[in-house]
Amino acid sequence: MPSPMIDECISRPQNLVVLPPDYHHHEDAGVRDVTVDVVNKNPHKALRAYMRIHEMPPVDLSHHYPGWGMVYFGVIIPRVGEGVYQLPTRETAQKVAIKRLSKVAVLEYLQKGGNENPFKEIQRQQWLGDNRHVLSLVEALHDEEYLYIIMPYCEGGDLVDWIFHKRDRIHENFGGFAAIYLNLLENLEYLHLHGVCHRDLSPDNCMVLGNGRIVFVDFAMSFLIPPGDLTFKIGRGFFGKPAYLPPEIVSGYSYFGAKVCDLWGLAVILFNLVTGEIAWQRSLPNDVRFRYLVLAKGLSRVPMNERMIEILDEPVVSDLRNLAEQCVNLDPAVSDLLEGILRLDPNQRWNTSQAKHCPWLEAFRNLG
Repeated sequence: MPSPMIDECISRPQNLVVLPPDYHHHEDAGVRDVTVDVVNKNPHKALRAYMRIHEMPPVDLSHHYPGWGMVYFGVIIPRVGEGVYQLPTRETAQKVAIKRLSKVAVLEYLQKGGNENPFKEIQRQQWLGDNRHVLSLVEALHDEEYLYIIMPYCEGGDLVDWIFHKRDRIHENFGGFAAIYLNLLENLEYLHLHGVCHRDLSPDNCMVLGNGRIVFVDFAMSFLIPPGDLTFKIGRGFFGKPAYLPPEIVSGYSYFGAKVCDLWGLAVILFNLVTGEIAWQRSLPNDVRFRYLVLAKGLSRVPMNERMIEILDEPVVSDLRNLAEQCVNLDPAVSDLLEGILRLDPNQRWNTSQAKHCPWLEAFRNLG
């Protein structure tokens, strides 16, 4: 297993010459008002520098841990000579997302037993990143204060935005819900083929590249799948998103299946896609939506079960009645897929192969 490669860098270097995009050799003046944010300290590796785009607001990451850091956005400035860099044109500019983490906060968090490990995230993306299944890394750097994880900028944002704000444009931009789900399944097969469980699949960890391809990000909770797949509880206490994790993890069981954990998360994302709604807050019986959808078989292959009929007959329009109406209007083949994966008993759930070759996706493939 390769170790993460993290090079030392220089923040706000003062001795670099930055040329304008239209520089010609007969000119000798650099651009005076450009501030380079960070560059690799090793001159043999300093093939590019990074300039921050101040017009794009940063994303605060303090919800992970106090003082954790932020994500800000920048542009790559290619090197054209020793200590000399040239600004790209607007047409050739390559934007990046730079996750800048406080080394003090990260170390303190990990020493307290925190389960999100950015060094693991770097290693996974350097190893698996191909910009088809997993987002690659441009570079990983550090200085005295910060760790910099530099990634390609994803023009399409994350699936959260598409599911809850631009859902009416999904067919136009992706070719439909089946196309997205098939993309996600291909990503999952790629991970599992390399023996990695993501452990934190959710719409915000699915990023859309400029070409429309969806890739996985944020591998800070990932782990290597043990022989036989059965995994002993990872880390201390509960961590992750309870809306996207299977009930055996949310309820704190000592063992769980690594592959079915990831497949469960993708099924919940599919529910988000086809309904435009959150499935539940926690995958436990005390969550009324989970109780209805899974335990009362609201996602049953049978279009109308007794509990659904009771809810639809209620005179008062409730959240549960709206949910039941959504289920009634689902494509039966989609219901079949969701019900096959989202089962309480892990031993009765569909596997990835069954999901990939379900009638709904086979019909999609046959359409060409």
